[in-house]
Amino acid sequence: MKTPRFFSHPIAGKLLPEVLGEQYTQAAEPLWSAAGYKCQISQYDYHPIGGEGRCWLMLEPRDYLTGKTRAEGRPASNEEISRAFRKAGISSKTTQVIDPLLFWARHVDLAMKHRRGSLIFAPWITQGELLILFRASTVAATQEDFPGSQSAQQILQEMELFGNGEIMKDVTATGDLNEHWSSEAWLDGVRKLPHKERRQYLNHFGRHLRFWPDQTVFRPVIEHWKHISKSIIKNPQTETGNPWFNHYLKKYEQLIKTAQG
Repeated sequence: MKTPRFFSHPIAGKLLPEVLGEQYTQAAEPLWSAAGYKCQISQYDYHPIGGEGRCWLMLEPRDYLTGKTRAEGRPASNEEISRAFRKAGISSKTTQVIDPLLFWARHVDLAMKHRRGSLIFAPWITQGELLILFRASTVAATQEDFPGSQSAQQILQEMELFGNGEIMKDVTATGDLNEHWSSEAWLDGVRKLPHKERRQYLNHFGRHLRFWPDQTVFRPVIEHWKHISKSIIKNPQTETGNPWFNHYLKKYEQLIKTAQG
């Protein structure tokens, strides 16, 4: 995933746990099971582990409704998605299960509304790489007796600096605004632009923006990621004590050099 998706299909908001309430698990469980409790885009494993009382996978409208695979299909229009839901409701034909980090990056307007993160200026890294960096850093920062935890926490703090209001005003050409820059207010303004102008503006000023998750919001999910990371660590004798994080630490250092250069 190179860039975030700023605006969602209206149905995406109706599939949120906060909206479906008690009906959410009932609607989602058959889809989770059919997908093997894995994200249908990234294949990240979300089988409930230990004492976990829930699966963290989320639901979103399928954006490919034709073909047996995404490669064979074509992106569905908003009208086609709405028509499919009217016909089949929440089902494997219309709905896919997705990693929560990926969900919010694909529905940034909903992420801002529900306070799941913010926008930052990070042209040197793709959205997909940024999500990987976030997952690796949050896990490393919360690992017990982990030599790299301080470095991981520093990464999380430094990345937030790229969402500084003055930086965001400059890179979005909104420097003449007197009020504090807000990701949600900016999106609301962009949404009001005529379709052609909105597309041109985002192609020019939005292509270097990235969704950066709020680590406090994802704290419960981080515990799940910790279990998964431990299952793939084979040799902990590395510079940081964790080869999984060590890999992304080197990636981060390269990105910071690029940004500073």
